[in-house]
Amino acid sequence: MIKNHDHHAQIPALVHKASKAGSVDVVLIAGYITNFGPDKLTYDLLSLLEPLKCPVLAIPGNCDQKSTVFS
Repeated sequence: MIKNHDHHAQIPALVHKASKAGSVDVVLIAGYITNFGPDKLTYDLLSLLEPLKCPVLAIPGNCDQKSTVFS
């Protein structure tokens, strides 16, 4: 498991480390995906995880836009 609390700035580095470590079963994002950011930022951040070719489970926090959660 790779943990990092500043995932907004570190996603590319985490994807690189995870890819070198082998296959990834799942990515879990536990809240505060964008910290009041717009929907587009959520989709941009999640698209950075696509190279891992695994499911992404994201639990929205109270700072995430409802429009992103329910779209």
